[in-house]
Amino acid sequence: MRIFYTTADFVYKGKPCPGFPFLCDDDMEFVPVMNDYLLWISLENANTASPDTWKSYAEGLYDYFSWLSANNLAWDAQPVKGPHGEEISNIATYRNWSADLIDPET
Repeated sequence: MRIFYTTADFVYKGKPCPGFPFLCDDDMEFVPVMNDYLLWISLENANTASPDTWKSYAEGLYDYFSWLSANNLAWDAQPVKGPHGEEISNIATYRNWSADLIDPET
C-alpha cells in the first residue's frame, strides 16, 4: 500500500487541492473505499481544510488497512463471536493491538 499526494492540477468542485492524499493497494490500484472516505472527511467536511489534517487521516487509514492486509482481514467483515458470545470487530482488534504497542515507561 502507498500514499500519494496530488499536485495543483487536482481540482475538486472548482477549487485546486494540491497535497490531497490518496491511497493505492499493493498492486498500485486506487482503493475506492479509503479514497472516498478521505475525500468526504477532507474536502466535504468543513472542519478539515488543513493539508496536515488530510495527511494525518491518510496515514491513519494507511496504518489500519496495512494491518488488515498483514492479518488477512477484510475492512467490512462482521464482528467475530468469541467463545462466550462476545463480539469483537476488526477495528476493535486493531485498537487493542495498537494499544499494546505503547510502552508505559515512555
